[in-house]
Amino acid sequence: MIGQWLVPLAKSSAADFGIVCFPWAGGGPAGFHPFKAHVGNDLSLWGVSLPGRQHRLADLQDADLGLWVEAIGEELVRLPDHPLVLFGHSFGAIVAFEVAQWLADRQHDVVSLLCVSSRRAPGLPSRHPNLSQASDDELISWMRGLGGAHDELLSSAEMLDVMLRPLRDDLMLDAAYRPHGPALHIPMLALAGRHDPLIDVAEVRGWQEWTTAEFELQVLPGDHFHLNERRQGVIDLIRHAVSSGKDRREDRQQTRHALK
Repeated sequence: MIGQWLVPLAKSSAADFGIVCFPWAGGGPAGFHPFKAHVGNDLSLWGVSLPGRQHRLADLQDADLGLWVEAIGEELVRLPDHPLVLFGHSFGAIVAFEVAQWLADRQHDVVSLLCVSSRRAPGLPSRHPNLSQASDDELISWMRGLGGAHDELLSSAEMLDVMLRPLRDDLMLDAAYRPHGPALHIPMLALAGRHDPLIDVAEVRGWQEWTTAEFELQVLPGDHFHLNERRQGVIDLIRHAVSSGKDRREDRQQTRHALK
């Protein structure tokens, strides 16, 4: 581990790029452990660890998105010297977006792709603005309706006790989030579940307004947690987007050289 905020999930000394995974509300890096079986020697995999969950259970603090973004950004710039993909799912998409802006503001040109999954575009209103204030029973019922990521945790009263606070914190930050920076100048890949009960495809397509570079939308079979059903497919889409972006950059460089 480099510090508190990044956990290595799969490391390769020959990696062409690294994927940094930002978890959904209440989640942590363990949610991305199953992706390890689907990466090759061409990439490294990192998980973002937020306070109050998994190995940071004792690290309780007030939810502060700005503090989190700065701390994650400072650790990212100390990663091995290869391009990075920031991959955020649901709530993690806005954290990844803010980190990408933080890095760009400081001229850290390390992000080759931002991949956002199952999250409405910045600036669109939340459908559940008061969800963080729901009762425990209401919140548990809502999570059961999402399926996938929380099933095992929801069966354990002990785990519920420790996951509800960070979940509420993340839901509060998600509902209150308002973008403040300009559009990014890096390619963006957006993923949407065709049967997502929380987010419409049109809401995910709205991310196109937040990059001046290439934008790609992929609508995948599945619900809000479609990524857990098609991990290899998600990795392949990211790998293809990185490769395509590299080819386009090389073509532009050759064109500029030919015009000189």
